[in-house]
Amino acid sequence: MKNITPETASIIMMLDEAMVDIITRDEKPKSLLNARKKALEQTAGQICIYIDDYYDPKIIEVVCRKKIDAIMQAKTAKELDEIVHSPKPTLYGGKLIDQPGYQFDEEELLNWCKASLKAPPGPAVAARVDELFKRIYGMSVDEYTKRNLTPS
Repeated sequence: MKNITPETASIIMMLDEAMVDIITRDEKPKSLLNARKKALEQTAGQICIYIDDYYDPKIIEVVCRKKIDAIMQAKTAKELDEIVHSPKPTLYGGKLIDQPGYQFDEEELLNWCKASLKAPPGPAVAARVDELFKRIYGMSVDEYTKRNLTPS
């Protein structure tokens, strides 16, 4: 990892603590314990990518906490797989809509940001990003930009 700061180090510690919690569980069946470990390992790998890509540690921490909580509460290997591979929104009537299952708004926003570096977002994606931004920050992208980039 190349982006180690106090904030990102605390995220890594959160992942480490979760792994210790999983390893020290007396969970039956062992297959579920192994699936839980694998889910956390895959989540940790994705979190490290977000850190190395210099995304906001506050959002990464929220994604990490939500995924760890879901992994710890999952009852089946299928649930764990759904947590790691969150459902993607579906384009319906020109609008991206949520799918049933585990969805993490903050992670979806990070993924749209990453995708927009490769190609400009179309209208449906731009609307989706604005919707996610409102859910997470309580304001539109434009409002956030004006508030944070307007000189004092």
